[in-house]
Amino acid sequence: MFGKLKAAAGDAATSKATKILEPHIQPVLEKMRTLSPASISHNESYQSKVITPAKIAVLAATSGLSKLIPQFDEKFNHCMFHLRNELVDVSGDTVKLVPNFKEALPQALKEGLTPVNSNA
Repeated sequence: MFGKLKAAAGDAATSKATKILEPHIQPVLEKMRTLSPASISHNESYQSKVITPAKIAVLAATSGLSKLIPQFDEKFNHCMFHLRNELVDVSGDTVKLVPNFKEALPQALKEGLTPVNSNA
């Protein structure tokens, strides 16, 4: 019984976080089009050029979000890598977003904030 309640509370927190994050993450994804595909493909470069600045901006704009999601830093990083894999195309000479990225963003955010092996 408590497991179901904990899962429901976690789902509610993830849904709320998704709604809070979406307007802040969409411009980050759009800005990635100005970077080189190599910068986005390389994990360390992606971390320093995209994830870290995005996390700082999100935390500054959304008071309390890090308290809403347990292990926020790890989940945010996981989410940003998931978004890169799902919504960003680095196969050509320039970075492109998938055609329906605005519609796909909420679900991709939710999936990214809910790692498969998550206990939270």
